[in-house]
Amino acid sequence: MLLEIGFGIRTPMDVESFIERVEIEIDDSAVVEFGPDRYGSVWLAVDVPNSGSHIDLALSLVASLRSLGAEVLDVEDDFVNTTEVGDRFGVSREAARKWTQRKPGGVAPFPRPASVLPGGVQIWPWREVHRWVLANQQRHGDPQMCFLNSREHALLRLTILNDNEMPVAEGELTPELHIA
Repeated sequence: MLLEIGFGIRTPMDVESFIERVEIEIDDSAVVEFGPDRYGSVWLAVDVPNSGSHIDLALSLVASLRSLGAEVLDVEDDFVNTTEVGDRFGVSREAARKWTQRKPGGVAPFPRPASVLPGGVQIWPWREVHRWVLANQQRHGDPQMCFLNSREHALLRLTILNDNEMPVAEGELTPELHIA
């Protein structure tokens, strides 16, 4: 089984050297994209060991990226619209649109959109769409691919922000994280 996960990062080194080190030391199929000032994203698909949790694996990936000199800023969300849902599952845009309109009834309802962009374009977290498709459209999706669930995603985000000592606004709680 493969865990797919993305991180927002900044690297102090030459971008090409960093990409090479990620591919050699972490994941040879990594997707690494950088913008200005060496800020970028790293998307990994790594084997999940038989023992251990997804959150433990994610934390070890954060440690690996940091050992390569990257500043890990956040865990990324991969959002998809209806067209991308169809493209990723090899179905027509119309079939994907019908999936997104599933209401409670015979088939579990499609996940709620995370946001509606200008023009009425709905977007969903890829991890939630993939889970729904595996559960409801068995002939589509990759059962070998897994993602952090919403709770794990939130815990990882808080851990990264806490490790980076992000300032907390006055009146906000600073949770203590206990990851078992």
